[in-house]
Amino acid sequence: MSPIKSYVEFTAFGVYCEAFINELMNVGIEVFDISSSEDIFKIKTYPRNYSAIARRARKFRVKTKVIKRSGVYFTIRRYRKRLGIPFGVLAFFAIIVLMSNYVWSIKITGNERVSDWQILEQLNLCGIHAGVKNSDLNANRAELQLTLTIEELAWVSIERVGSRINVKVSERTDVGYNGTNVTEKIPADKPCDIVAGRSGQLIRTEVYKGELLIEPGNGVNKGDIVVSGAIPDFNDGYNYVHADAKIILEVVETVDFYRSYKNLNRLSKGRSITNNTIVFLGKSFGNDVKVSKTADHVDYSEEMNIPRFLGFPMPFRVLKQRYSFFERVETTDSPAEAREKLDGQITLYEQNFLKDCEIIGKTTEFFPDENGIGGVVRYVIHVDAAVKKLLIFD
Repeated sequence: MSPIKSYVEFTAFGVYCEAFINELMNVGIEVFDISSSEDIFKIKTYPRNYSAIARRARKFRVKTKVIKRSGVYFTIRRYRKRLGIPFGVLAFFAIIVLMSNYVWSIKITGNERVSDWQILEQLNLCGIHAGVKNSDLNANRAELQLTLTIEELAWVSIERVGSRINVKVSERTDVGYNGTNVTEKIPADKPCDIVAGRSGQLIRTEVYKGELLIEPGNGVNKGDIVVSGAIPDFNDGYNYVHADAKIILEVVETVDFYRSYKNLNRLSKGRSITNNTIVFLGKSFGNDVKVSKTADHVDYSEEMNIPRFLGFPMPFRVLKQRYSFFERVETTDSPAEAREKLDGQITLYEQNFLKDCEIIGKTTEFFPDENGIGGVVRYVIHVDAAVKKLLIFD
């Protein structure tokens, strides 16, 4: 029996119980799952039949007693006087249908150097944000706007899936923190070479796939093919593979630093404003803060939260905005303080731009003048400069 099918289970007891059951079958009253124990019969029937069965039981002097009612029929009857429940269910589904016409979440993939915040800010300027109506979306305009305003992006794809916007981006080939080229990932089934991402002396290699063309000890220029993905075979042809290797170069790098004695520093005023706005059907409801987000004395941040009730997402969003106020104060450092802060700049550079390198040697020279102190640092570093380059067939 279907789990949503309704039935009544009852017991029947009496001297003429078997004749009673036969009578039910003869007149076409549906009964099923009949069992007996110690002259007591258990019988199931459909709700529409039970009143007729009870009348015929009196005719045969059989006592009947309902022991179970199951199914949608009885659930509806149980709540038939509680009109708020069916109306609530209908309202719930109506809201779900209505909410499907709006965007409620944005998912960004493919970005490494460009932050989600940069992309979301440009999307917002193009009218794409949580709570906007689907009919107001202009994906083509937003794709063009993002590639024009964010230089690091090579292409952008925006597509809507239900109430979610999927933003897929690819970043441009550019110079990375360790000086090597940052390139798009090449699929593993595509043949490629390993080229040098910068110039230097080849110290050692670890070739996992491909043919090594330049032996350690030799100098290489940026762009030289070090490991080839085209491997000669015995038939004067080539086997093309997805080359994979590490190529460790020794590189000499000179970096200039400078720290002025006089500097403008940001000093927090200890004052901030937090504003919560409800976003529903593309409209915002809340207090309007009379402060510019782009003011030069304000740090602005925002986040969109999805409220939940009993684990279910609510049909509105809460935008939390925070404005922190500061002032710019000119300070004058002593030569010793400037030197200490310059050392901090050098350390920060190494932590961010040489984090993937091994520093073999380092020499530093300082040059103070009347306005500040400069420093020239000469690094000797070992860096994995392997860059995959797709093989192009003529």
